[in-house]
Amino acid sequence: MYWDLSLSICFPETSGRTALETAFDGMTKGMVPEIKHSEAKHHIRAANAIRRKTAPYPGSYEWVTEAVEKVEGEAKKKKLVPKGILETGSAFASKDEGVESEFDDEDRLLRATPQVSMRTLFELLRPETNRMAVAMGAVLVSSLASLAFPSAVGQVVDSVSATNPDGPSFETAQQIILAMLGVVGVGSTAVAVRVSQLNIVSEQVARTLRKNVFECMVYQKLRFFEENETGRLVNRLSTDTSMVASTLTDNVARCIKAGTAVFTSTGFLLSISPQLTGVTLLVLPVFGVAAYTYGEYRKKLAQILLTRYAKENQVSMERLQGIRTVHSFTAEPAEVERYKRAVDRSFGLAKTVGYAEGAFLAGGFAVAQCTLLGVLYYGGSLMVQDALSVGQLTSFCMYTGYLFVSVGQVSVAMSEFLKAQGAARRVFSVIDTSNLNRHIYPMKDPEGAIMPDMTNFSPDIELKNVNFAYPTRPDIQVLKNVSLSLQAGHTLAICGGSGSGKSTLGLLLGQYYDVDEGSVTIGGYEASKLPLGFLRTNIAEVTQMPLLFSGTVKENIKYGNPDATDEQIYEAAKTANAHGFIQKLPNGYDTQCGERGKALSGGQMQRVCIARAVIKDSPIYIMDEATSALDAESEQLVVEALQKVMKGRTAIVFTHHLNVLKAADMVAVMDSGQVVQAGKYEELIQQEGPLKRIAATLQ
Repeated sequence: MYWDLSLSICFPETSGRTALETAFDGMTKGMVPEIKHSEAKHHIRAANAIRRKTAPYPGSYEWVTEAVEKVEGEAKKKKLVPKGILETGSAFASKDEGVESEFDDEDRLLRATPQVSMRTLFELLRPETNRMAVAMGAVLVSSLASLAFPSAVGQVVDSVSATNPDGPSFETAQQIILAMLGVVGVGSTAVAVRVSQLNIVSEQVARTLRKNVFECMVYQKLRFFEENETGRLVNRLSTDTSMVASTLTDNVARCIKAGTAVFTSTGFLLSISPQLTGVTLLVLPVFGVAAYTYGEYRKKLAQILLTRYAKENQVSMERLQGIRTVHSFTAEPAEVERYKRAVDRSFGLAKTVGYAEGAFLAGGFAVAQCTLLGVLYYGGSLMVQDALSVGQLTSFCMYTGYLFVSVGQVSVAMSEFLKAQGAARRVFSVIDTSNLNRHIYPMKDPEGAIMPDMTNFSPDIELKNVNFAYPTRPDIQVLKNVSLSLQAGHTLAICGGSGSGKSTLGLLLGQYYDVDEGSVTIGGYEASKLPLGFLRTNIAEVTQMPLLFSGTVKENIKYGNPDATDEQIYEAAKTANAHGFIQKLPNGYDTQCGERGKALSGGQMQRVCIARAVIKDSPIYIMDEATSALDAESEQLVVEALQKVMKGRTAIVFTHHLNVLKAADMVAVMDSGQVVQAGKYEELIQQEGPLKRIAATLQ
């Protein structure tokens, strides 16, 4: 009903309606299964879908935006959306659009991670105990130096005052001022030591955290990266680690400085006038409770704000990495709007944080100033009674100011510690080793792992009755009762339609996933029982989508064998049919590949990837559609390279290239996750079956 309503509103009889309805039809039948929830969500997702699906059509953006507003208006009129959702601007920013809903501000990693205790936070400083001790000593010295000034000012005022019993004495004032110059020198030195040591400690803590976070990420299973957005992970690696380190070190120093000031100021106040001190201290408990309440509130807002910043990063990163796709679909307006919505959501919350902080600081300022006025009023009455001198009242007012500023600093520090706890929770959601986080999937060798005897290890491969579904899609059976075998030194070519399960076989062989049922054996050993390092060292892969890292061509080839000599690199490149084009590059093997290899063509990238696999010199090769999306010339060069690489090695090749199928020792055809035909090419091509039909299309 609601999809019909949405379509009828948004698609009048226009030339583009048929194509767009077709797109919607495909989407509503399979792409948005969660549409069944509530009437409100029907409208919301209808609006989102219209935005997404029509953005690529030239000239459609303006009228689609108008149509979407009509859909949203219908939702409002029918009161299908809970009050407040439409007004936030977030209801129509679904996950599908790259902007989280208000109810998904904490990702699954964060929800599964317990709050980080203050003790755990301070444990991060343990390796830097010596530097922190020096820094804290410097903090103490600089604080005491600052606190000497109010007393000195009071003494100077009294010494030159006409009310001085011994008469005004500028000489005494000079002596006090000269003495304070020495205090200034000591305080300045202490400040320099404090700042330098705290900066070093902060960078050390951040460095350690980043190393640990990156190491934990790199050793996660593929499932981890399927379930977690790259932008969020990068945010943990950069922003969150820096926030934890800087906030922790800065606020330990702030607490010590402020704590010293609070106790010292209180002592001076009591020594000057216990009566005035009592008036001053009456206000502090109220101020402290208000500060703590504000800190708790700010921590919650800060945690949500960090999540939204991470989402901004995710949206921008994905779109900039896929800018060619954005351009090809003329989706620039839609992507700009998408990013604007993400930024606006962050800005809206940031404004709330700003208003809250402004209100708190304004209240604190008012309380402090009113207290100071009260001190002046009561202190003035004491002066009239000769119970207090001008200098003493001056010192008392200054110490009162120090006291309130210091209490405010303590409250700010506690608030910042709470913020650091939030950031630390995000960091520890990745490096959690307590096994409490069920969304962490660290790669580790299986219990009772078996290290094969390499003297008689033969890389035979056998899959027996394998069933498999991806953990993120457990209801979709990708492989169904698959059985295949391959002798060492032979080549198995596997062909089949898209989605038939070919690439999944390669993932299971490398133990990127465990089979649900059945077994995968390599060299007679269960793959699930082999150490991961051994298994992956003995398998070289060339994936369907070639990926090179930023760096030189030589560095990318050498990635397969860091100890390779230049001669070995050149030989691997020759085997991969890459040596010729590499020599013609501006700087030969020292030419920069660019981010993700973008400085090279698709065929060149693929041949460098093959060279990288060749130099690894593994007994088993897995080639996944290495010729896809290449022009005829590049495809031929890659095919020739594959044939040279496969010769005499155990190789599994997923391909639709006829020459590769013919050159293979065995051929298997897959369809819908099953092996529907297997045998020698010469025999299968004579039979009426799927291979013959596939071969006919490849002629």
